[in-house]
Amino acid sequence: MSAQLPRSPDEMLDSLIWRVTHSAYWLSSGVLLLFALVYLWRGQTLLLALEGVAVVGMTLGYLAGLRLRRAMLALDSIAVVNWLTLVLVAMVTGGLRSPAIVWLVVLRPMLMLAHPKLAAGLAVLTVIALFGLYAAHLGERLPVTEVPLLQRAVSGTIITSLCALFAWHAMRW
Repeated sequence: MSAQLPRSPDEMLDSLIWRVTHSAYWLSSGVLLLFALVYLWRGQTLLLALEGVAVVGMTLGYLAGLRLRRAMLALDSIAVVNWLTLVLVAMVTGGLRSPAIVWLVVLRPMLMLAHPKLAAGLAVLTVIALFGLYAAHLGERLPVTEVPLLQRAVSGTIITSLCALFAWHAMRW
């Protein structure tokens, strides 16, 4: 039995948005839980708690979108929770030296596909957050941590792979 094709462009768009939303939720949840396990293994309880709160917040937003049948509500909540998580992780793990900064940059193009207004708003907030992190560095208010090159390489590889997986699944490439 084959799947029924959408009848109109609006149905096709709605179907695509729901696929992107489901993919974003499961991908984001998986990444957050993976990092939670890493933080548990390393004994970093503050970051572990942050990841746990992020998963709960994202799940609540996703479920609200499902219940109300509003894919954009679910997608927006996923994006905002991910953004907040990345900014807070960057603050705790070295500010501008943190690998989380790269993830903030990657989040923007994925948001542009789903919700350009939210992406623009979060872009402004990202610039403000980056200036805030810079000011905190100047005032020596953030921990100084050196990130090993291997961790940066693995982070870049994961980012690229997850973006490709997300695009493949959402667009059915």
